[in-house]
Amino acid sequence: MKMLPLPARDVALALVLAGLSGCALHHVSAPPPGQPTHVAAMTAVVERVRRRPPERGYPLAVAPATLSYEEDRYPLDLRSEFTAAVADLASQRGRVDPVGPAPVGGVAVRNAGVFDRYDTAQYLLLRFSPVGFNADSTRAALVLVTDCGPGCGSRLGVGLRRAANRGWRVAQVTRLREPPAAPEP
Repeated sequence: MKMLPLPARDVALALVLAGLSGCALHHVSAPPPGQPTHVAAMTAVVERVRRRPPERGYPLAVAPATLSYEEDRYPLDLRSEFTAAVADLASQRGRVDPVGPAPVGGVAVRNAGVFDRYDTAQYLLLRFSPVGFNADSTRAALVLVTDCGPGCGSRLGVGLRRAANRGWRVAQVTRLREPPAAPEP
């Protein structure tokens, strides 16, 4: 079977459409006016989890407070471009901030008054650390802990890059290793 050459116009149109479809896959939403930078970063992570859930079959919920970041408990091993953001996160050791009450990335903040870490039977609970930023706020780093019940969940280190429209793009996700076991008494 002999292939006929395509006219240059058709080839150019196909290349433009292929380029636009690639942009659609990697589009970063601009944050709403007035949204705090750390919430915009968390929203990007929620959107990523919605597209690629670590544990499937659960509706999502966000914990009402950040978890206390402890370097020995959540050792981050991100690429060197996130070093300054990880250092900023480390400077926030022990800090716990409220999240919400507004939804984060369209996902409800669960148990806004009281947080019960064991109330996870019906949803995948996303718990965020505070967000660390580099000096010019073009890179961010955080820890995401997912809980979906006893023995179900994961611990992830997340590196984000700032997009031209001030939104955030998840650039790296790594599964964190388990912390050393506590010595038995």
